[in-house]
Amino acid sequence: MWFLYRIKADERLGKRILLRPGRIYIFGRKHPKEVPDNTVCILVETDKTVGRQHASIVVQAPPREEALRATMDVDFRPNVFLQNIKATFGTTVNENLLEGRFADGKFLEDKDFIRFGRNQTRFKLVWEPLTLFRGGLMPSKDKKPLFDDAMKLGVTLIDKFGPEYSHAVMYSVRNTVNTLIHLACAKPIVSPSWLRALVEQEDDGFQLLPTERYVPELDESMYGPMGTVDILPNVERKRLFLGRCFLFFNGDQFTKLEPLIRAAKGRALQFELKTVDPLEERVGAVDRIVVRPDKKTDAESTAFKNVEQVLAGFERRFVYEREIYWAIYYCSTREYCNAQYDVLPPLNSTMVDGALAEPTLAAAVGSVDDASMSGAHAASNDASNASFFSDASGRVIQQQPQDALGPLTSSLVPAMDAPQPSPPRITRPAAQPQSPRRVSPPQQPAPV
Repeated sequence: MWFLYRIKADERLGKRILLRPGRIYIFGRKHPKEVPDNTVCILVETDKTVGRQHASIVVQAPPREEALRATMDVDFRPNVFLQNIKATFGTTVNENLLEGRFADGKFLEDKDFIRFGRNQTRFKLVWEPLTLFRGGLMPSKDKKPLFDDAMKLGVTLIDKFGPEYSHAVMYSVRNTVNTLIHLACAKPIVSPSWLRALVEQEDDGFQLLPTERYVPELDESMYGPMGTVDILPNVERKRLFLGRCFLFFNGDQFTKLEPLIRAAKGRALQFELKTVDPLEERVGAVDRIVVRPDKKTDAESTAFKNVEQVLAGFERRFVYEREIYWAIYYCSTREYCNAQYDVLPPLNSTMVDGALAEPTLAAAVGSVDDASMSGAHAASNDASNASFFSDASGRVIQQQPQDALGPLTSSLVPAMDAPQPSPPRITRPAAQPQSPRRVSPPQQPAPV
C-alpha cells in the first residue's frame, strides 16, 4: 500500500494519506469546481506558494485482466505518477525541480520527498505492504468481494506459507494446521469485514483498524477439551516449545507438524522406528517429546514397545499428536505435551448438543483437518476432504465440507488426520522407575 506522509516543521512524519490504485489526488489551495468520482482533493490552505490546483498524483491500477494476478503477487507495486497542473512556484522531488525531461511528470519511488511550492509543504512517499493470508473454507460467491476489496487498497492476498504476512483472513475459524500456525506466529485472524471496513475509511488519516472487533466465528471443531479456544494473538505462543525437541517415527507426521513446531520455536527430528536406539537418542530426557506414531502397525510393533518400555523406565510416555494442537490452542504445556508418565490430558472435544461438557480424561478419536501448506503434507484420496468429529454418544461422524476455494487456487485442500488410538491405561511397572530428571540409561535396558 502506498502512503503519503506529511512532514512536520520539526522533520517528523505527521498524518498519512492512503494512495489507492486507480485514484487521482489533486493538491492545491482550492477545490476544483467539478471533482470526478475517482478524484480526491488534498487542501494546502496556508501556503501561498501552492497553486489552487497545484499538482496531481495518480496511482496506476493494473488492467482488469491482470488485477487478480497482481493481487496475489507479493512483489507487485502499482506505479505512482506525479504531474504539475498549475504550479507557478513549481514542484520538487528530492529537491529536484520538475522541469526539462520531467516537465510532463515523473514516476515516484519509495521514500521520495515531494515539495509543493517554495515553503514547507512537504510529503514523503512510503510503500508499506499489507499482506493477508487467505485461508479456511470460502464460499465461491464470497471470493470476488474479498479480492475486489484487496484491489481497491493495494493489499496482497496469499494462500501459501513462505512470504511474510501480517493477518490471516477467514470466514470461519476451523481446527486446521494452518490455523495453528497462524496462532503460533501470533498473527491476528480477522473476518473479511475487517478489510471492508478499511475500504470504507477516508484516505486522509487512514489507519489500520483494531482486529478485536472483527474476529470470525468459530467452527464447532474449535470447542476443545478445556473449553473454547481464544484465537486472539498471544506472543507466548511464539516461544511455547522453546527448548523442546520433538521426536517423530512417522514421515507424514513429521512433514505436517515440523513447520508448526518450528513456528513455536521448537525442534523436530525424524527417526526410523525399527532402527532407532532409544538410549542413544536420549528419549527419556526431559527436553525430549516423543510423538506416538499414528499408524496402527507402528504402534503394535516390537520396536514401538521397546521405546515405550525405555520411556517408562524414565517415567516418561509417548505424546499424542493431538496434544501438540491443544498445547498451542490453550498456550500451555502444563498438561498437553507434558510427557510425564502419569499425565494424561483430555484429547476429545467437549461439544455436546451445542454446549460444552465437562472435560474428562477419556480420549476420543476426533480429528484435526490438515490444510496443505508450502512443504507440508496433503493427502490425495477422497477421505482427505472430510472432517470428523464425535457426537454426544461418542460416535465418529463424517461430514463432507462445501466447496473449499474453487478455481482461484488448488493449494488449500483439507486433509484428515488418521484416527489416533485411545491412550492405554497406564500401570506402574513392578520395578521402581527412575527419577524423571535422570536422563542416563537404566541399569537393565530393554533390548532394542
